Amino acid sequence: MVSGKSSRRFTALMCVLLGLGSVSCSLFRGAKGAPVAQPAASTGDASVDAAAGDREAKLKKLVKAHIERETRAADVQRDRVVRRKPYFSKEYCVYPDGPEGFGLLIQEQEGRSVPCIADVTMAKLRFATRYHRKRVAAEGDMNFLRDTGTETITYELRNGRWTRVGSLFVAEKTEENVNGEWVPVEGTVKRTVAAEEPQPGWLGRTWSKITGR
Repeated sequence: MVSGKSSRRFTALMCVLLGLGSVSCSLFRGAKGAPVAQPAASTGDASVDAAAGDREAKLKKLVKAHIERETRAADVQRDRVVRRKPYFSKEYCVYPDGPEGFGLLIQEQEGRSVPCIADVTMAKLRFATRYHRKRVAAEGDMNFLRDTGTETITYELRNGRWTRVGSLFVAEKTEENVNGEWVPVEGTVKRTVAAEEPQPGWLGRTWSKITGR
């Protein structure tokens, strides 16, 4: 007959053995490559990525709209006279790569008022006549020069909206249409028609003779 004290020892021993068996099974399952729970993605990081993607999408939409608008207006602007005191000329532009042909670089800023700034770069063809002092002369001028280059438009993010703050066009080459073919313009391009350049008065001619200039 087993005493009460021996019974309690036996029960305690069985509990220890069962506990060791459970630990061994867990270790065995882990060794067989059981999936390990991965930490959940940070909610903050996901929100930041979503906000950045939204900003980029809005900017792309804005740039595409600009290119499409300029493309539609090209035929109308071809005959429009532009006033740049004291001159008149005709000017219009074409984006040869279409509404999808641009690159953008978005940079985050430390300031809260302008948290982001972006530069959008695209190929551009600018057609412009020479400058005239009289509007009627510019209206009759159909001899356009073609500048081929790259335009960079700068945008700032203000109050959640992209705002255009400036642009820069750098021409790589200038051509003129000769017998239906675009050929490079030799030498430095003179944008103002020589016959319409202001002539020096009596005092200017006298000073030129004295100085030899």
